[in-house]
Amino acid sequence: MRASGLLFLCYLTVVLGVSFPLPSAEPEVGDDRGGGGEVEPGDDRGRGLGGEVEADNDNDDGPKVGNDNGRGRKDGTSDLSNARLRLPLVRPADALDTNAGGRIEVSTRRGRERLVINAERLDPGLKVNLLIDGGAGTFQTVVTLTANSHGQARGQWDTKRQALPLGVSSVRELEGRKVLLQTMTGGNLLQGTMPVVEDGALKGRTKRKSSLENMDTSFALRGKGHVDIDFRPDQGRSKLNVELEHVPVGSELVVLIENPATGKLEEVGRVTVRRNGKGELQFETRNGDALPFEVKDVRELFGKPVDVRSSDGNVLFAGAVPSP
Repeated sequence: MRASGLLFLCYLTVVLGVSFPLPSAEPEVGDDRGGGGEVEPGDDRGRGLGGEVEADNDNDDGPKVGNDNGRGRKDGTSDLSNARLRLPLVRPADALDTNAGGRIEVSTRRGRERLVINAERLDPGLKVNLLIDGGAGTFQTVVTLTANSHGQARGQWDTKRQALPLGVSSVRELEGRKVLLQTMTGGNLLQGTMPVVEDGALKGRTKRKSSLENMDTSFALRGKGHVDIDFRPDQGRSKLNVELEHVPVGSELVVLIENPATGKLEEVGRVTVRRNGKGELQFETRNGDALPFEVKDVRELFGKPVDVRSSDGNVLFAGAVPSP
């Protein structure tokens, strides 16, 4: 029966021109079942064989330059065409508000640039002027803002929608320029510096501690101290802390650090020792504190000498700001 059946099929094939293909054991490449089919590189599913998913997706937050999520270049450097940088807004010495703070944020992504200047902890309803150095130290008002019910005032520019302030074509033209936030009558509230895009290549957190040597055991036999720094470039955050322990309660001590501009030790603050024998002087830009000598970040103070003196000038402790 089987032989006669095969002969009949051959007869139909030859006489009638009918073909009977055998079923394929494998689906075609790219067919609906996807057996062996390749997804186009960078498609919406992001599963291509050898295709790359865009690391900088379509949300506005994007990856931060210098972070540790492994989305930078393979050589370990950062792609500055897709950068996000932050620097704090801090209170100057003559600030009218001792609680205000904020930040400056610059981002570049696929040819699109954004500048956001955000002030926080202002009095709700307060009107303020935002000024940027227009060159040669001449400040120009770029926008007037009103603090919302949460005490926030935000100026934002996005090249996809509008021009950048001062008519510049790129945020790079604003690098290093000073920023001021003032009341409508010219009183100072906050100040800062526009970020430098190349700083986006900085990676990782620098956290160090150095000891202060007890220079006068007759003042505090067991007295000791240290200087701590914490630098987080991905957040634009700098912290400097001088702490003393086992020091006579109620002592008023003077902290001096070498000024990078003058090369001389200058007073940066005073410490009153608490009942537990401890005293501390802290600068935290996240809280709106300006760093000593209004340096941009704590890197400018790395290795600078530090003295802690009595109110009459005797050196009690000595050391230096730690460095990497």
